[in-house]
Amino acid sequence: MTCQSESPAGVRENAYAARGPADSISVLQQSQLKARVQSFWQNVPCDSWFTNEKCGTPAFYRSLDEHRYKVHPRLESAAGIEKTKGKRVLEIGCGCGSEAERFARAGAHYPAVDLTNAAVSITQRRFQLAGLEGRFTQGDAENLPFADGSFDLVYSHGVLHHTPDTARTIREVHRVLAPGGRAVIMLYLPKLV
Repeated sequence: MTCQSESPAGVRENAYAARGPADSISVLQQSQLKARVQSFWQNVPCDSWFTNEKCGTPAFYRSLDEHRYKVHPRLESAAGIEKTKGKRVLEIGCGCGSEAERFARAGAHYPAVDLTNAAVSITQRRFQLAGLEGRFTQGDAENLPFADGSFDLVYSHGVLHHTPDTARTIREVHRVLAPGGRAVIMLYLPKLV
């Protein structure tokens, strides 16, 4: 399991900082950029630098959550976590699993997809410690490995703008949403990063 104990230099580096619109770069350039993004987050799992606790321990997860929900106090209600009992909820970019655990505790049927094995492993460990069920896949938001109409809710917080082709990820979200489904997505504005 990979965890980072210090805030990395360049943590705000992302896909759009290194490119223009997706249609202005080649498939090869998109692939290379995606590999760089994947390598970065594999070595620095999201939010892991906010704690000094040993990675994968209950104290690690508690510390991360305390920080996350202090910084984002309305995140749980904005995501509608309390309304997901019995719902099929896909999280794109599970990070260290903070919302993942909350969705599962609320009774959601929860799978996650993340570009990195690090995030998948950290979130799987969280579920193991908590005795929760979920499915975790290392995969690509631009090519979601799920059938059309598979989910009632697709949730992604601060992830999709890191892809070389954000518009494609949005089309994928729409594709995997069931009729009447809902997407809750937070993206950073390029000028703020």
